[in-house]
Amino acid sequence: MRKQRVGRGFWIQTVLSAVTLVAAAVTLLWRDWIELVFGADPDAGSGEVEWALVSALLIVSLTLAAFARRGWRRSAETAASA
Repeated sequence: MRKQRVGRGFWIQTVLSAVTLVAAAVTLLWRDWIELVFGADPDAGSGEVEWALVSALLIVSLTLAAFARRGWRRSAETAASA
């Protein structure tokens, strides 16, 4: 049986998925980081920007994870057929 080899895209997608997931978690736990980093309060303290950011980051993270999974499965199929 041949060793499974995944491409560079798999690793990029996996790392970016993890980074966006961590960013979403940080935003959930520390909601004032946008105001502190950028020195602006885009939503006047309502938290709407933070919730939108968390939602967008979770969608990006799940999408990247799905692409990485697809790449993993393709490489597994290629290794099994060889």
